[in-house]
Amino acid sequence: ARGARGGGGDTARQTGDPGRRPRGRHRPRRGLPRRVALERSIEAADTLVEAIDRAGVPDTTGGEQAADQVSSWANGAKDDLEEAEDLLDDEPDSLEDDVERVTEIARLIGGVLESGRQTLAAVVTSDPELEAAFRDSSTCQQLRAESG
Repeated sequence: ARGARGGGGDTARQTGDPGRRPRGRHRPRRGLPRRVALERSIEAADTLVEAIDRAGVPDTTGGEQAADQVSSWANGAKDDLEEAEDLLDDEPDSLEDDVERVTEIARLIGGVLESGRQTLAAVVTSDPELEAAFRDSSTCQQLRAESG
């Protein structure tokens, strides 16, 4: 594989082992895809926080409580994603440190997803009018169709 991963040549020819990358001055940038994903997630969380603030309180019985719950989740999600991004900036001293760091990043992201699911579930079960709005929303219908 000539030029694979920016190595600048045939890995097998340089090392004598077709499965091994040559050691040397070139070190690939690790974490770039994770960083881009986290940056995009933080931007999405920013957009969500702003949209929730602009949308105001739904005109339903439980609208104020629902708005507070979703707003609180969105702000917490943004904080957790920023914390994960900060962890990505840390240079680990050992493999164990790196595993701990990546595990904590995964825990934070998983927590954001799970708490978001729980928040939306709580909102729709506490307010039947909002449940109908979520159910009938074309965006929600599209997400349900895409997720199977």
